[in-house]
Amino acid sequence: MPGIPLTREKSLDRSFEVREASEYSVRQTLRAWLQTVHTIGVRPVGELTRARLVDGWRICRELYRILAGSDEGDGPASERILLEAVSGGRTQGVSSMFARPGGTQIECLVSAPWNMLRPSDQHDHRTVRGSGTALVLAAVTWSQQRGCGGRVSLQAENARALAFYERLGFQRIDARGDPLSAWPRLAMSRFARLAASSSSREECSIAWDPWMLLDPAAGPGLQAGPGPIATDSHRAGGRC
Repeated sequence: MPGIPLTREKSLDRSFEVREASEYSVRQTLRAWLQTVHTIGVRPVGELTRARLVDGWRICRELYRILAGSDEGDGPASERILLEAVSGGRTQGVSSMFARPGGTQIECLVSAPWNMLRPSDQHDHRTVRGSGTALVLAAVTWSQQRGCGGRVSLQAENARALAFYERLGFQRIDARGDPLSAWPRLAMSRFARLAASSSSREECSIAWDPWMLLDPAAGPGLQAGPGPIATDSHRAGGRC
């Protein structure tokens, strides 16, 4: 079975190598980032930056727990693809994704803590912006190479992520009825489980609303990158 096609993406004038990563290396990266969040958090940063750090910490912890087997995640570990966006020899973002019948589903996507800093914050030489866009572009490329038209689905983790994905061309959808089937149908997602157990109407809304779909055929949005870079993965999934 062919490996997942990856690309070298250029995002916000920065070049990223997006490549498949091992579960061990991603867990090590996430563990380091969880510690780095606290280190950056003691700096005099702005209120918005602090909120972004909290958002990033939650996603880091969620993906770490999924890889550690503490949380269920959105599919079998044997089918999960882990990607890292590397620039200047340093990992700037990571994501987990699955091949679905109608496209690629991004399970989690998080950027390095230093990329949460704003221009008004103290400068950090590690900051390289654009890793999130590069990882989404890799998911689009994988979807297109599998014959799925570049469709990508995901769930926005928070309001700031929602706004980011909307800028990339994602649109909100109802995952319970959409025929594209770019998500798992047989199991409740982690957000759906939250909604089912939530006593707060607001929490239920947050849990259900953020399903999003990027469909290049439906309008302007991210397009697949240039050419694939095959890996040795046997988990790349079949064609649509």
